[in-house]
Amino acid sequence: MRSSSGPSSPNQEPELRLGSDSLPVLVSCSRIGTENAKNDDERKDSSVSGKDKLKQYQRRKKKTSTTRDNDVNSKQSKQENIIRVFDPVEEKVVSVSTEMDITDSDEPGLNETHLVSICQGSDGRTGFGGNQNQSVVLDERRSGEEDTENEQRLNDRIDEKGKGKLFLVDDIDPVEWNLEPNERHLILDAVESLLLLPHLEMEIRKSETKMIVKDKALRRKMEKKELNAKVIEAGSKFAHFQKKEEEEEARSGSQLPVVANMEIKDWEEDPYSIAMRIITDQTPKIDWVPIKIRRPYCPRPTLSSLQDLCTKILAKNSEAVPLEYLPDEVRDKLSQLVCDSQKMDFHLMDRLVSGSPSEIRVKNCSLITEEQLLRSLKKCDTKNLTVLQLDLCGRCMSDHVLLGTLARSQNSLPALASISLRGACHLTDVGLSAIVGSARALRYVNLGNCSLLTSSCIDALADSLGPELKVLHIDDCPNIDALKILPALKKLKNLEVLSVAGIETVCDDFVCEFISEHGSKMKEFILADCGKLTDISLKVIGEKCTQLCALDLFNVHKLSDYSMQYLANGCQSIQKLKLCRNKFSDEAIAAFLEAAGKSLTELSLNYVKKVSRNTAISIANRCSENLLILDLSWCRNLVDEEVGFIVDKCSKLRLLKLFGCSQITNIFLEGHTNSHVQIFGLHGTPIL
Repeated sequence: MRSSSGPSSPNQEPELRLGSDSLPVLVSCSRIGTENAKNDDERKDSSVSGKDKLKQYQRRKKKTSTTRDNDVNSKQSKQENIIRVFDPVEEKVVSVSTEMDITDSDEPGLNETHLVSICQGSDGRTGFGGNQNQSVVLDERRSGEEDTENEQRLNDRIDEKGKGKLFLVDDIDPVEWNLEPNERHLILDAVESLLLLPHLEMEIRKSETKMIVKDKALRRKMEKKELNAKVIEAGSKFAHFQKKEEEEEARSGSQLPVVANMEIKDWEEDPYSIAMRIITDQTPKIDWVPIKIRRPYCPRPTLSSLQDLCTKILAKNSEAVPLEYLPDEVRDKLSQLVCDSQKMDFHLMDRLVSGSPSEIRVKNCSLITEEQLLRSLKKCDTKNLTVLQLDLCGRCMSDHVLLGTLARSQNSLPALASISLRGACHLTDVGLSAIVGSARALRYVNLGNCSLLTSSCIDALADSLGPELKVLHIDDCPNIDALKILPALKKLKNLEVLSVAGIETVCDDFVCEFISEHGSKMKEFILADCGKLTDISLKVIGEKCTQLCALDLFNVHKLSDYSMQYLANGCQSIQKLKLCRNKFSDEAIAAFLEAAGKSLTELSLNYVKKVSRNTAISIANRCSENLLILDLSWCRNLVDEEVGFIVDKCSKLRLLKLFGCSQITNIFLEGHTNSHVQIFGLHGTPIL
């Protein structure tokens, strides 16, 4: 038998072990308060034996139980219990927490509030102390002999230590204590309830997890909805929602056919109507057979001239090239190659603008800062400058730079005829007015994507340039109102090219009023992404713009087949036509090409879904003499024989775009006979 050398550690974590025959329970009480000196002295002088002390504790417990039921005003304090229970079936220890009420007692040494823990010790040692750590071992009596023997051992321990402290080691059974039946049932019920706490906690955790998952899913759904709303609001000019377009077309479609039918009666024998009647009456046939000797398709390498090869070498070593000895044509090509490779920096810019150049062409100034551009332009003599191109200059071009360099005096740019400041997002009306006032000979002005410019800047252009200006690009300037700039545009008497692409306020009223003033002189009209235009605008263009050479109708989705009729009967000399992302039928496009497609050099039918065999036959028959560039991307109704028929017939065709045409196979690539055409967009073909 081994005895303990001292009291149990206060930090020792006890346990409660449940067995089938008995219920040993260890209750460890840690004193929170301290007794006064008088109570300590009384406990030191007490000679009560261990057996008498246990009997006193039993009587006190019964008295406390009776007092708790009768005395309503008795003082109670709730303390937290930490309980670990070993389950022999599951072979694991379960930790739970609860609260117990301990009623104050009149017995000396036990009249403070205690923290009660019910558990089983890991080393089997227990203790019963008088002033700091008190432990009582309660067990169900097994036999009278065991009870007597255990009481004798307890008495021996108390007498041996002399301080009223009891320590039991592993090989000694715990002290047994008699409990009343109701007390025993209360303890058993409490233990059973505590055993259920882990399961309840697990259910609570599961329900909390489900709530968290649902909350996250709801949050993600709301964020996705907000993101979609922002995308629809901010990306309307890039995203095309067919459902919305169809609804708008259904609301406005009842008016357009009435106007068109009136025109059809007047033009019963026009070229378009004749071509349409022929196309609808006959069955289209294509006689194209791939060449018999088929070889694996290999893109034809482009042969560069000696001058182009030398220019590429100069571009790779631009930092060591003396630019002052190069002619303007070579300087322009060199600058373009350097900009394409994203290598246009301050040092090369400084050399390009130094001296007295006649042309400065830089199409990408994104790597140059405002301070660097200011220093470079201060060195430039602008008396002989005729062309100034500083595109993508949003980082460096501002009113401060213009007022300090190019527009520093009233006539500082006397020979300037062309200026392009595309992408100058820091340029305002003040800076533009200053540079226009310094360059009275301007013929070409490109202000595309200058987001801070307003309608007032067009008034300044009209007042300063008047009849001199011929080309004006103001596309994608969101602060310019099309109807407000109409009076200023009417002052530009010799205007031949106008680009208002992406301006949402462009409508039928604007086009009709502008064309009525300038239609006879217009050569190029860019109306891309002007979604409010209808067939009414195309009717006016077809009637007035007889000299029109280029027309861009990209994504003008409200147009119908009647627009093709107006163009075919009025614009017979058109050379460049872009009909991308429109709903024209295969027959309407074919009839237009039959009536007015002979002079076309560039045709873009990108994402015109209805393009099919009739259009292919008309392109091959009517556009074969002059067509150089053809875009049939995303026209998925065309097959190998139709595209092969076009390529073989159009002997001057040099560029063919077939992006998104996955239905085109190697039968076309290896079977056509046009050795000069370059094909882009198909699998195995080069990328632009």
